[in-house]
Amino acid sequence: MTAPEELIQKIVVERIKAMDPHVKIALGSQQGFLTKEEMLQEVQKGTATGKKIIAIQLRYLQALKEGWT
Repeated sequence: MTAPEELIQKIVVERIKAMDPHVKIALGSQQGFLTKEEMLQEVQKGTATGKKIIAIQLRYLQALKEGWT
């Protein structure tokens, strides 16, 4: 993992840690719901699901920066 990728992963981990402890998300209709702890594990392990969570968080942050259009 490159230094920028590690930094992005750390940012996403901190964003997840800041979420409400009872939050759950669904990624697609086949995977069911992930708890906050499961999201953290997936991102920290670098799994395909973790990478999807990182991509979603990056898109959100970019949209926030650029303004909603």
